[in-house]
Amino acid sequence: MSSSWEQLERTCIEDHREIKRGYRELLSLIEKRDFVSAAVVANRLDKRAGPHIEFEEMYVFPEVHEAHGSAYVEEIFDERRRLIEVIDELKTLTPQSNPTQDQLEEWTLLLERGLERARSSGSLLVHLQVHSMEQQQEQLDVLRKLKEQGHRWSELASLKVAH
Repeated sequence: MSSSWEQLERTCIEDHREIKRGYRELLSLIEKRDFVSAAVVANRLDKRAGPHIEFEEMYVFPEVHEAHGSAYVEEIFDERRRLIEVIDELKTLTPQSNPTQDQLEEWTLLLERGLERARSSGSLLVHLQVHSMEQQQEQLDVLRKLKEQGHRWSELASLKVAH
């Protein structure tokens, strides 16, 4: 049987893979101007990323704040707020949608930034590795419960106000 840390790490790595896959799909669909499919993928990403992002805000970012300071954490939260705005916009696309070139470029830029952040943010998980096995098990249990609850990324209160 694997340790709590291994299970927590594996779960978070898989979450990051799924989030990165969502960003890549959206970038491809925007490039192809397949807005109906982009709306479906954006809706799926909003739903699947929510529990992971909520978990990070509860456990990872307090540790990151201690290690890297409030400016770094606020930068990440600002990026997330802009990303969820894009995802919310993409969720509303229909076959009749005709976004401007500026909108397409803005969506692409923000999704590329999100993809890059998701690639590098896995390293932030190391901040939880120093916790006791009991704490890691508690964190794993909370992550599983958050996944059961299934809050959408767009529902998280932290996105509505600056930290």
